Amino acid sequence: MGMTKYLASLPLFEGLSKRELREIEAIIHQRDFKDMEVISQAGELPLAIYVIKKGEVNLVVGKPGEVGDIIETLVSGDVVGEICLFDDEPRFTSIISIGDTETYGMFKHDIEELMRRNEKLGFKIVRNIGKKLASRVRKLSHLVYEKTGGSGADE
Repeated sequence: MGMTKYLASLPLFEGLSKRELREIEAIIHQRDFKDMEVISQAGELPLAIYVIKKGEVNLVVGKPGEVGDIIETLVSGDVVGEICLFDDEPRFTSIISIGDTETYGMFKHDIEELMRRNEKLGFKIVRNIGKKLASRVRKLSHLVYEKTGGSGADE
């Protein structure tokens, strides 16, 4: 499968035209990680978004240098780090590869520049990220609701 076709299959790029997908393709860098390699450490400033092409990554919370808690495992086709487009705060989670992992990375400054040049493309990406974040908030709300016996989460 070609790069443009692969990108079109990802929810992050849903609704983008072939021309817009080629613009995305121009700023993507392939990056490979070994088993247990830290892709991004909690506490670091967010510099990139990663699409997991092959393999898995764990999102881990805890103090740097200590064994943390896995809060989510992401697999091929998932995106991690997209919150960096909305927030310049240090990352809350560490991103750690499980086995050999292939990713496509996009630097925050490249995405922001592309979104400034093409506002329609920027809107589509922000809308798609918004859908993902809304889904994540709903999931977390349900978890809080279950853990508190129905006394702690509102949507």
